[in-house]
Amino acid sequence: MGKGKSGKMKVLVTGATGFLGGAVIRKLKEAGHFVIAAARSNPSEELKRTADSILRGDLSDISYTDECVEGADAVIHTAAKPGVFGDYEEYYESNVVATENLLDSCRENGVRCFVYTGTPSSVFDMRNQSGIDETAPYPENFFSPYPKTKAIAERKVLEASDGDNLRTVSLRPHLIWGPGDRHLFPRLVDRVKKGTMVFVNGGKNMIDATYVDNAADAHVLAAEKLFSDDWERISGKAYFITNGEPKSLKEILDSMTDAAGLPRIKRNIPGFIAYAAGIVMEFLHKAVGSSNEPLLTRFVVKEFMMDHWFDMSAAQRDLGYKPAVSFEEGIKRLGKWASENGMV
Repeated sequence: MGKGKSGKMKVLVTGATGFLGGAVIRKLKEAGHFVIAAARSNPSEELKRTADSILRGDLSDISYTDECVEGADAVIHTAAKPGVFGDYEEYYESNVVATENLLDSCRENGVRCFVYTGTPSSVFDMRNQSGIDETAPYPENFFSPYPKTKAIAERKVLEASDGDNLRTVSLRPHLIWGPGDRHLFPRLVDRVKKGTMVFVNGGKNMIDATYVDNAADAHVLAAEKLFSDDWERISGKAYFITNGEPKSLKEILDSMTDAAGLPRIKRNIPGFIAYAAGIVMEFLHKAVGSSNEPLLTRFVVKEFMMDHWFDMSAAQRDLGYKPAVSFEEGIKRLGKWASENGMV
């Protein structure tokens, strides 16, 4: 399906059964695009209703990625292995090899537009990041396989931009949340109920969090821009995506626990104690060969201590990105969803 007067696209979305992937598919359909959903797990009834086509398989299989991209105009690659602890090779396979396969398949099949879901963690150097922009470099050392493999994959995506043959962009949404979240919010609820959730240094650090619909809008905007005659403005670039409303970690988590009808987090530990505990827990998990994520790791502790908010003016300027759902409105929607799903 080539570019016509309508500008409608045939788009492959990976990670279609995931939180962000599902939201991207809904936004693409609202915009009138044809959607191919790539999924490893069983599709939900909602995905069956929303996507025009569903292909199940493993992105580490090049024959599968060839099948997925055939006839597509664009790829939006949201699939990834999340988390902060575990076997590096598993992260590499899921986050790097899968991305390489998709890029190779795009080249072989003439797919010109590629949107990658990156992460601000790929440039996190374990220090405060207060209003940084996309000129921030990748750190020399990583303390988790997730940001390391995501950084490797992002580099490959941006380096693959070679003019009109393959146009690429990486988006870096930070802390995606909202109704339907199966990662951040459920873990918060679980830990609050178990009494294991604590603040580090009082939760005073400033954080950017991104409502899921806003993150999805950014992905659709990027794909449409790459597909347009104005693609050169963004090809080969990375963009931070946020709500543009940095708040203290305490305010964010207090709002989310309120939405879940749970008591606010009261416990707090000093940063130096938390970091030492993270070192010990990582050591013990590795010593016994456990792949389960420790309660604390060095990376998580630093995430809980440091500022993480970003300058999104480049995305506003180049993509026309504007967050449609405010933090306050998002919390209302989260509370309604939590209530309807028995979480309150």
